[in-house]
Amino acid sequence: MPEDEVEAVLSKPKRKHRWMIMLIGVFLFVFLFVFYTSFVNPNQGQITGNVVKGDVLGGVSINVNLDPPESFKIDSNVDKFDMKIKGAFFIEGKKYDLDSSSIVMDNFNGKINFNDEKVIVEGKTSKIFIEGIPISGKLKVKFDNEYSYLKLGNFYLKSLDYDASGIVRLDDDKVVVNLNEERFNVKKFYGDLEKRGSIFRLNGLVDEASAGLINVKSDDR
Repeated sequence: MPEDEVEAVLSKPKRKHRWMIMLIGVFLFVFLFVFYTSFVNPNQGQITGNVVKGDVLGGVSINVNLDPPESFKIDSNVDKFDMKIKGAFFIEGKKYDLDSSSIVMDNFNGKINFNDEKVIVEGKTSKIFIEGIPISGKLKVKFDNEYSYLKLGNFYLKSLDYDASGIVRLDDDKVVVNLNEERFNVKKFYGDLEKRGSIFRLNGLVDEASAGLINVKSDDR
């Protein structure tokens, strides 16, 4: 057999071997990225929110109308964040000094902490509306304000536990509980939150919920 034909025959399995190595490398990269964003650094990348949401989508429906907890704190992605505030705030380090403002943020990622009087927010958003006027970009925002209303649309809450009064509806209203200063607990909630004055509402899906003596788990359904 001529020498050039021998070289051609030998080169084919080498190219196939290189393709196998490349495919394995791509697979490992995707696997490590998903692992990192899901467990090591939950604030890196949008894929984390999808993983968390998928974990809760098979959960129990929940709708509550309760008195609010003394304080509430999360570090999470929020699809849409609305609030009505008083006083100055900062966007990209620039101070906006207004008496009162209606704020809407899309794709917010960061920390939110509120009690009955004040809301403290620090994070990033892809778009913010101030009294209906939009500002777009990768924007750093900072708020420390009195507020009258706030709503979080599509966010993940690892857990919430406090003594509450009000109504808890679970599993498409199959279970309805009236609480009177009794324990309320949820684990792995995904959905919406609304806080207006003494009204505190949650609406979404949850992996586990306890209301008084009633306990419902998604695994039990």
